[in-house]
Amino acid sequence: STLATPVLTPDLAAMARGLGYETAKPLVGVPAEIAKRMTSFQADTAPRVGLSPWYDREAAGSAKRGSAKGAPRPASKRYPQGGYTFFRDSWDAKGDYLAVSHFSEGLIGGHAHWDMMSCILHTQGETLLGDPASWLYFDKRFFGHTGQVKTPGVDLSQYHRGYSYSVQAHSCLVVNDDTLKPLPAMSHNTFWGGFPPVVPTGLFQAGGPIEVLEAWHDANAPRRHRRFVVHLVGLGFAYVDILTRKGFNLAPHQYSQLFHFDGDVAIGPEEPAHGQIVRAWKNEASCMIVPGREAQTQWETWRDGYLEGVYGVSERGELPWVAQLSRRLRGPAVFTNFILTRGGTGLTVPPVAQYLGTKPADWYGWQPEGISAHRLDLGIHGSVLIASCPFGKAVQHADLATDAELAVVLLDAKGSVRSWAMARGSRLAVRGKSLVRGAKSAWRSSW
Repeated sequence: STLATPVLTPDLAAMARGLGYETAKPLVGVPAEIAKRMTSFQADTAPRVGLSPWYDREAAGSAKRGSAKGAPRPASKRYPQGGYTFFRDSWDAKGDYLAVSHFSEGLIGGHAHWDMMSCILHTQGETLLGDPASWLYFDKRFFGHTGQVKTPGVDLSQYHRGYSYSVQAHSCLVVNDDTLKPLPAMSHNTFWGGFPPVVPTGLFQAGGPIEVLEAWHDANAPRRHRRFVVHLVGLGFAYVDILTRKGFNLAPHQYSQLFHFDGDVAIGPEEPAHGQIVRAWKNEASCMIVPGREAQTQWETWRDGYLEGVYGVSERGELPWVAQLSRRLRGPAVFTNFILTRGGTGLTVPPVAQYLGTKPADWYGWQPEGISAHRLDLGIHGSVLIASCPFGKAVQHADLATDAELAVVLLDAKGSVRSWAMARGSRLAVRGKSLVRGAKSAWRSSW
């Protein structure tokens, strides 16, 4: 048998250096050779195998790295058959890094994660949105795949393996259509195995001030979940979610976006009011989750009891936070959430998304306007205008007018247009000034 390290392409090597790894020469050898190389290994030191070591937490980016001049451009990259898209705004560990999961047909099925379009957010030297359930791989309770956890604890009769693979263990959008029963009654907590749903990708644009990934899946067939992941370079990210189905669509649906925070990440408020902004932070790093206001939203937060006493999750022995942002809607739906990183720094007042429509949807309501359109004012960082018109109805507002499936405009602090991008639209205007008008285009931008 042999031990082979991952193939270290120039792009992967640059990503590793940007995150603070010291890239090593890939090793291939029989077990005896590897054992010989490891004879000098000392406890509490990093082995020099593969991509190692992780940067010192006391000084993000302290590991040796090559010059960014030779790093691949753009820094963001999609791997359609590799299962991930990586958004980066720089090759430095203190930059913004968002990894988006999209399971492809070429990947191996079986005991794989149901993590459709889940993400990991690393910013300002820390991981804030993580995948803490992956630490269960190192825990003695990682066996079996049935049963429910009734109370937190270390009882070996509580099977944790199923949870580590499940939808609810990742930062996914969970759809509840079964007459709105509680999620635990639907086995979301423990379901695993089989073949996770394929997540194809469509539009991908990188290299400018606005980067976009389009992805979708049919895990909730006949309903399709489609998402635009928007990278607002230097500010943060936005999710634009579109839910559709063929035929009748009369029953109420609950759409719950889960946010799994990494170990030792604090959140505030810990019991947010409906529609409130939630801030997460660790050391000097922070982000803000800003709900869109095209429909009423409700928060629920809890500590993840499945990870009680699991090695590696927390240096302080605390359970990681989970936040769930829910909307209950009828019919087709489109809605937006923002994850601000550096765009939320230096603000005296937390930003609130201003809805650019006239009639937001009520709880259990319809979206008669069929749009999601917002203005987000970020003080010294300027403003963000973002809209989605997937159902044939256009946005008509003094600040923004468009018929595009996705339109994004960045304004400077004085209100002037800094940059813009549009997908599958024919017109775009800001404050009455036309930026695009003509035949429908798959993609247009200002750069």
